[in-house]
Amino acid sequence: MSDRIQHASDLILSCCPHVSAYEGTGDAHQLLIETAVDMHERPASAVFPSRYVEHVAYALDAVGRFGFLSPQAAVASVYLATRFEFYFRILSAKLTREGIWVSARAQQEAVTAIGDRRLKRPRVSSVSLAYRVLKLGDGRVSKQFGALDAALYPKPVTLGSGFVVADLGDRAARSSVPVGHGTVPAYEVRPYSLEALVRLTAALSGQNTPEEIRGKSQPAYLDEYFRHGGVKTIVVERGYVDRDYLEDYAAYYVRCFEPYDRYCSRLHFSAPHSTRNNSKILWVSLHRIRQWSGFATPTADSSSSSHCPRPFLAEHV
Repeated sequence: MSDRIQHASDLILSCCPHVSAYEGTGDAHQLLIETAVDMHERPASAVFPSRYVEHVAYALDAVGRFGFLSPQAAVASVYLATRFEFYFRILSAKLTREGIWVSARAQQEAVTAIGDRRLKRPRVSSVSLAYRVLKLGDGRVSKQFGALDAALYPKPVTLGSGFVVADLGDRAARSSVPVGHGTVPAYEVRPYSLEALVRLTAALSGQNTPEEIRGKSQPAYLDEYFRHGGVKTIVVERGYVDRDYLEDYAAYYVRCFEPYDRYCSRLHFSAPHSTRNNSKILWVSLHRIRQWSGFATPTADSSSSSHCPRPFLAEHV
């Protein structure tokens, strides 16, 4: 088991030092499959109770067998990411599986050492905070995580989305996809204007200022097109997985020293004017071809990595 723990740590450092990115051989896949088999053969424990061990083992096996980019692995990985907080709580020995402090002394020690006011609450409900409580221990698990943090994050890094990662707890929080858990709205509605387009593009790219975006040719071109088509609304779709960007990400961004986020935000443009975050209404309006005008996906090095405007109707040509 100790050799497997060290092997897993080595694979994290060599194959996936950045969030949501992997580059290497099939060793990681094989390790996941072997771990799944081992979980099936071992009796249930506090960390892996009987009601969950089969599900966790199945998810690990799915990721190992089908590969990280498969649909099966995508679903299994989200499930596994949501389990991190539970593991961190149990392994900390200061929290119950529900996130309740085991004693007033344990809580006070954590508050004094970490200094986060949220720790004064009766229950810890943050995966990154539970991770920091875990690291207060002096056991092998805590030391192993501490060594990984020191190697991966000698200083905090800011992803393109503005999310700050200072340790593996923050990384676990990011990997669980906040949009999927409702911590940020899946859709945000804004009135359309050229200035709104510029500012949204700059903010979502994470690497450009509004002044830099204004200096590019794309915003003026798109604005002329949108005004011609009567666009009134911008719908921001966050946490989007863009196929074209993933190809660029795998070929270039993942190799950069600066960490880039693999998730995007997509801007939809439509004629109906609305400021209501009603997903049902938006879904209907965006799929009426004469009202939907296209989309754009802002990235780090340009005003949009891809855009798909609806072709002009015959009477506009």
